[in-house]
Amino acid sequence: MVVSIRGNTFNAFDASGNLVFHAPTTLGSKYDPSPNETVTVKSITHDPWFHYQPTLFAEVPDDEPEANLHPGPNSPVGVVWTALSKPHFGIHGTSDPDSIGYASSHGCVRLTNWDAAEFARRIKPGVVVEFMDTRRDA
Repeated sequence: MVVSIRGNTFNAFDASGNLVFHAPTTLGSKYDPSPNETVTVKSITHDPWFHYQPTLFAEVPDDEPEANLHPGPNSPVGVVWTALSKPHFGIHGTSDPDSIGYASSHGCVRLTNWDAAEFARRIKPGVVVEFMDTRRDA
């Protein structure tokens, strides 16, 4: 898997290097950047509960209460959570597909729910995810 930091794209390749999946994505903002490293898929959870932790969000006061939000397509992490080996970072869906294509997440890789579900169907723990800049300047 290759996540383009500047290009807002998510690409998966098979063992022969053939592109087998492509999707637009939303990555981290300047306040909560996405990792700039290589990580691995740790686990995949369908219909995940979302554990809201204010201390992880730059724009939220740390004294706000924590909460466990119900799973489903309207959850902040959508219909699937793919945990990465870097703690608190993952690949997930969203209830707001119009938000895809901008640097506005809290560091995670945000996909539409349909792309997140398709991606999760095609991978397994241990798969390498590389964050890099694949966009070429003209």
